[in-house]
Amino acid sequence: MSKKVLITDNVPKNVPKTFIIQPVAVNYSLPKLYIPKDKNGKATVKRPWHVWFNYKNPETGKFDNSSKFKFKHGINRYKTVKQRKEFGLRLVRVYSHLLDEGYNPYTKESSEGFHLIPKEVTCKDALQMAYEQKAGDLAQSTQKDWEYRLKKFLDYAEAAGFADFNINDVTTFHVASFLNYLAESGQGPKSINNFRACLSGLWSKLANDTVAMSNPVTVLKKRKENPQKNKPFTPQEIAEIKNYLLDNDPGLLTFIRFVAFAFLRPVEVVRLTVGDIDLKNNRLSVKTKTETRATVRIIPQLAEEILKMQLEKYNKTDFVLTALDVPGSWTAKENTRTKIFSDRFTKVKDHFGFGSEYGIYSIRHSFALDLYNSFIADGLTTVEAEFKLLTITRHKSVSGLRNYLRDVGAMLPKDYSKNITLDF
Repeated sequence: MSKKVLITDNVPKNVPKTFIIQPVAVNYSLPKLYIPKDKNGKATVKRPWHVWFNYKNPETGKFDNSSKFKFKHGINRYKTVKQRKEFGLRLVRVYSHLLDEGYNPYTKESSEGFHLIPKEVTCKDALQMAYEQKAGDLAQSTQKDWEYRLKKFLDYAEAAGFADFNINDVTTFHVASFLNYLAESGQGPKSINNFRACLSGLWSKLANDTVAMSNPVTVLKKRKENPQKNKPFTPQEIAEIKNYLLDNDPGLLTFIRFVAFAFLRPVEVVRLTVGDIDLKNNRLSVKTKTETRATVRIIPQLAEEILKMQLEKYNKTDFVLTALDVPGSWTAKENTRTKIFSDRFTKVKDHFGFGSEYGIYSIRHSFALDLYNSFIADGLTTVEAEFKLLTITRHKSVSGLRNYLRDVGAMLPKDYSKNITLDF
């Protein structure tokens, strides 16, 4: 019988606190997963598995032959030991929770209150339910994205005739067919992988809640992406872009200076509010792509630009940069706000004849490359330069930063011509 420890405080100060051990009645044993073994003592799928526990017989008040309860819930449909263990342990957690909440397998009323795996939950109802439950944990932009991708999948499911299938009858084949349909419709690998990630997240939710027996998406490999990365501009090109913007679009120049001097992403720039700027301590706070907040140093070049904006005249909730090039409210969505500045930069690219491999990110790359080369010129080793740059660019790891520097051309080897001895 379990014991409960109580601490009483109503005793004199000079007397130690009293511990009272009070027995508490326990009507059940902890649920366990039964794993059959072969002759070598290894788990086998050739014999049925189940989750079991004992529950005290209410008539005798004892654990007897009738007090052992077994539940399978489709566990033996899984073909591998790993799959059965994963599903079985989820069942153990569910039953442990239910028993703790008062579940009694002897009473019909109690049993009717618990539905571990609904027998007839359709594909469309299950996925919609999973989305509604996860939506609160997603960023607003991700919510809209998943809502769109789920609708696209359910529209396909309706057309293909499996939207009303039991969720456990929708297999990897159905999801793979949908992803292939997207490819045939002209969707690129990155977009298809985003659909895959959305569906996998929803099915994982269903599997964790034991609504679905498994996640049919995980076995589908991500499609190989070959994204076109932005190339950095040369110092001469940077100077030409600056002069052009001074004459033709000074508001865009201000926007780009936040990218260049604070190493912000364009979407982070449009998120900035007046209240995020702290000129007294030369720092700003910005919401990153992971929806956390990062603190970034304001260097003198950027502070000079910010002072011109006279932010003290505006509300703290006003956006620092808007389509009107002055702080203010802006109800457009983040993607729309970012696109407006991106479209304005397209005019700059067209003027100079820059191709699709250049964008606002190219400015960020240019300044990262310039900083790295300056650190090396100051006598820092490559490792010292990397660690110094890591805090500025806010990469998560040195390896990630090295890959980035390699992509923008900062990791070029020194001239090795004198070491070549072959005459060719």
